[in-house]
Amino acid sequence: MRQFGRVLAEIPEVMEAYLVSGDYDYYIRIAVKDTRDYERLLRGKLYKIPGWLALRHCGGNRKWLGPG
Repeated sequence: MRQFGRVLAEIPEVMEAYLVSGDYDYYIRIAVKDTRDYERLLRGKLYKIPGWLALRHCGGNRKWLGPG
């Protein structure tokens, strides 16, 4: 898992990553400009990480609360 975390830390689009319990092992917050950029990130970087098995996508369109 440390290797996985180190790889994520090298990807500029990954803003935050949490080790979680439940159906999946990690919650990863990313920042991309559009769906094309999102697909490029998935196919070009995330899917190439050794041990990457599944993805559950939850997209947000607009921030309502919080800084910035």
